[in-house]
Amino acid sequence: MTKTIYTRIMTKEITSVELKSVLGRELYICNGNCWTDVLDEFGFTYSSEQFCQYIADYEAWAELNNVYVEILEGKAEFRSSINAAKEVLKEWLEYNELEEFRSLYSTLSARQKEAVLCILRYSEILDMDLMCPTTSELSLLWKDSIKKQKHKANLLIPVMETDCTYTINLFTGKVINYADIDTVEDIL
Repeated sequence: MTKTIYTRIMTKEITSVELKSVLGRELYICNGNCWTDVLDEFGFTYSSEQFCQYIADYEAWAELNNVYVEILEGKAEFRSSINAAKEVLKEWLEYNELEEFRSLYSTLSARQKEAVLCILRYSEILDMDLMCPTTSELSLLWKDSIKKQKHKANLLIPVMETDCTYTINLFTGKVINYADIDTVEDIL
């Protein structure tokens, strides 16, 4: 028997849900037994049962009004892998140069590689600090990131330092789009 989204919510198999429609984007995360919209400052908090009802009502409204709605799920298992990978990346960035990424990548397990690539695809580096989306958002992006792993030779990440900005391919170490901050400020 296939598990429905409602079953996965109730068993806490998924811990983040994103709803996308013409009404916009809503991102809910589970904290304990409460589901909260993290994008809305004044968002509602639902119990798991109430949240399941909210999704059912949302889907019914979309069907009745012939509106497309997309529901993305972020699994709890992805969250733990992402959190562990964030720690590995932050520690590695503290002691290594970006050009040495391949040496880190070769030491990771398959699951760690998936998590690291998911994080880096949606991140940027600011003065050698990793700036990335929340774990909840990354868990929603996990499946899309896995599909892109075939193209990992093109892992481009923006880097902003105090005196320059550039994009680097972490697998080749090749710098793309280098700009000196002083030159850019002089032009403006």
